[in-house]
Amino acid sequence: MKTGQNIQLLTELDNAVLLLLKFAKKKGISYLTQAQVQKAIYMLQVKSREYVGEDFSNAKFIREARGPISVNVKDSLQKLASSDYGYISTEDVQVTSTRHSFQHKLKKDFENVVSPSKALFALSTFQLLEKNYPQFLNGRGRKVTLGSYDTAPMLDIQEKEKKAKTQLNGEPIDFDLVRLNSNIVDIISSE
Repeated sequence: MKTGQNIQLLTELDNAVLLLLKFAKKKGISYLTQAQVQKAIYMLQVKSREYVGEDFSNAKFIREARGPISVNVKDSLQKLASSDYGYISTEDVQVTSTRHSFQHKLKKDFENVVSPSKALFALSTFQLLEKNYPQFLNGRGRKVTLGSYDTAPMLDIQEKEKKAKTQLNGEPIDFDLVRLNSNIVDIISSE
């Protein structure tokens, strides 16, 4: 399969992952862990709902022990690292005797399959995450929350967990709970 043909097969999620890795590379970060990618793409979905009123991509997330995760994001990383695509390289690094980490980095440039405005939105979101959460790019693994626990979907799940007195791993994330930013609503309704 030729690279030109692969452009048509990239999804919005794939594009978001590539933009994130490109953003990290431009910031001098050689790789991102799967946890960093998961959290950043989750926050991109939330911010897209908050400021645009729709999902950035079709990625579905569930609540897991370390926060929201998506099998779609994991699949996207594997796809982009495959020999058919070769956009990223992935390395399995032993962190401790019992824990390993997948580290991903951009290997070659790509053409956006999303509109320039959508790519700009994604990059602006990553820029804000870096500004508001300095550990986003330089902190590895478990401590990278990016405010995900303070989002409406995660607050809803945490409330359910309090009532159930147990962690609801596997609970689907409901992005419909994210409301359009009130400043945006005020501007739209004043017209």
